[in-house]
Parts: sequence; structure tokens; C-alpha cells
Amino acid sequence: MPDLDPTTDFIAGTTAGIVGLLIAHPFDTVKVRLQNPDLSSRYHSVSHAFTTIIREERFSGLYKGIASPLVLFSHKCYDPNLLGK
Repeated sequence: MPDLDPTTDFIAGTTAGIVGLLIAHPFDTVKVRLQNPDLSSRYHSVSHAFTTIIREERFSGLYKGIASPLVLFSHKCYDPNLLGK
């Protein structure tokens, strides 16, 4: 298997990380709400939490708070200390 160009490898890794975050963040949102004692009584199950959040807050409600992980991820990706020399 041929070696990838470092730039291509970097872009592919960054894209994969962002896509992974976009897929996983709604599950983290539901998990946090189910763990919060003030909010957990509103939901009967994981699927009920998903449907309630989407119904009351629209689809964007699942992505509340995603800015912070995206900023942290982008900082990690562009940190020159983490890139090979």
C-alpha cells in the first residue's frame, strides 16, 4: 500500500474526526440529559429523549453545545506539536 501524502492524510483525518463528532454529539446530548437529575424525569427512555428533543427544540436541539468540542478538535488538529516533523 503506497504512503499517503501528509497533507492528504491530515485532511482525511480531520474530516473523519469532524464527521465522527457530528454523528456522536446527539448521543452525548441525550446521555447528559438523562444523567441530569433536573431533566431526567422528563424522559422515559433514550428513544423518548431523542423524539422529545427533536419535537420541542427541533433537530438543532441535539447539537446544542457542539461549538466547544469543534473548537477543541480543530485546535488539536492544527497544533504543530501534534503533527510529525
